[in-house]
Amino acid sequence: MSSKDERIIKGLVGYGDIDFDDISWMNCNLYKAGMKDFESRKEYDEAIKKDDDLLFKFLIIYSFERIGFDSRINCNNCDKQQKCKLHKRYEEKNKNKKVLPRSHPIAVLKALNEIMRKEYKAESIKELLELEKIEELAKNWLNKAKYIHKNDFNNDFSPRFKSKHLQCFLIFYKNGRIKELRKMVRENKFKDAYELLTGENNKSAGLIGVGPKVAKFVIRDLAFSITDWGKEKKLEQSLNPKILSYALPVDRWVRRISVSIPEIFEKFRSKLKPWDFINDNINNAVNERLSEIIAEVCCRMKLNPLRFDFGAYIFGTKEIEKQGISVDDIYKKLYKKFVKGDI
Repeated sequence: MSSKDERIIKGLVGYGDIDFDDISWMNCNLYKAGMKDFESRKEYDEAIKKDDDLLFKFLIIYSFERIGFDSRINCNNCDKQQKCKLHKRYEEKNKNKKVLPRSHPIAVLKALNEIMRKEYKAESIKELLELEKIEELAKNWLNKAKYIHKNDFNNDFSPRFKSKHLQCFLIFYKNGRIKELRKMVRENKFKDAYELLTGENNKSAGLIGVGPKVAKFVIRDLAFSITDWGKEKKLEQSLNPKILSYALPVDRWVRRISVSIPEIFEKFRSKLKPWDFINDNINNAVNERLSEIIAEVCCRMKLNPLRFDFGAYIFGTKEIEKQGISVDDIYKKLYKKFVKGDI
């Protein structure tokens, strides 16, 4: 490996530090749904280690964020006296660049909160499930979410949402799979966690709408909260790169940045052309292979591949403005940042 590539990969592993403690995106979803938010990353991490209801909400936000991708909240709709923390934070950090949450997960969470607190007077999801049948709860929850989405955001709820989506989440909780997921991630059993979320080996056990990318986002970010994967930049333990790949989501930025690095791209040379990676409709199998290669390269360098994945994503969103930028130009930006020392 060239010294340039080595410095770039090391640089990306550390780059996520600038946003690692920022939980404002999660806080905004909770805050706007009328739920408890958190003052710090530490407080949030401690809560999700043991709070099944919070982990349930975490899963809802991650999955419904990506199913209902058609509607982002307009910052101008915030009440001036109750302007959400997310908007304040991002306005301070990004000036005019506003990165806002989507309306679907907020409507779903707010509906859940109202059903629990107002209709059933329940203090937890466990208690709620003891008071009503899952099928009836799911129908009520969906109808409430549709009403809230239309009333609060002046937009129709996505027709792709069915009560079966919510029903499978409630079953997931009732069957103790929330606890199973946490235990698997804590024990670095990322493949098992992936199969649990996607239902790869048991379709009736997975979560509808949670595919490979969302599952890997859930596993990576949960690992950051309940293990030391978020703290360590170096890889202190010997783990199978294939297992680690199940915690490495590949989105447009991770893909483009990764393949701009010759050390990583060389492993793809025999299969794909450089321009293939600009296409966002790339085959899932290719993204899975890229996850494996990232894990292999980082493990060989004794670096934390989860932090590389996160750093590449943050670098892409902050440093690369044009979505159609060429692989060569991305590499030049990486070289300037991490090799020439423009940091």
